[in-house]
Amino acid sequence: MKQSEVETQSNRADGLFVGKTPKFFQAVQRLAEETDAAERE
Repeated sequence: MKQSEVETQSNRADGLFVGKTPKFFQAVQRLAEETDAAERE
């Protein structure tokens, strides 16, 4: 499991995203995956 997935799951478990839509979670996950894939210049 990637770090971004662990952090997203942890934040959900903490109740940080209570009431957010599935579309919101898709966007957050996409951003996290893009961050994991990014390379430093």
